[in-house]
Amino acid sequence: MLYNRFLVMPFRAMGAAIRVETAREGASPFHVEVDEGEEGGVFVLRFHRDVCREAMFLESRPRGRRLVVGVRACVWDAASGAWSRTTAHYRYLCGRDDGRWYARAIPPDCRVESVGQAARLVRRRARSA
Repeated sequence: MLYNRFLVMPFRAMGAAIRVETAREGASPFHVEVDEGEEGGVFVLRFHRDVCREAMFLESRPRGRRLVVGVRACVWDAASGAWSRTTAHYRYLCGRDDGRWYARAIPPDCRVESVGQAARLVRRRARSA
């Protein structure tokens, strides 16, 4: 399970707690959500166990309590015994607004590189929904 200082520190820098779990069978290879059941809320990062993952923080703004986390995923092919050559990118804007933590998925076809770009995209999508 991917759980190291590199993954934890940006969340802690913005004052958030983090927990890493294995995703359920058939679930998305990577998913971020907020568990509000715990005191103050905690970010839950779920990785599918058959997915090679490389977590990356595209940008972190601790003072603004926002960050963009991404994962590059390769799926294990049991037939060939190798990781797939095709990769998928999963990105989430994580932060705090109105006293609550949130995690918003960024569509895979949107190439977001910063917190500002991700926030604008999420606002546009919310307005059009």
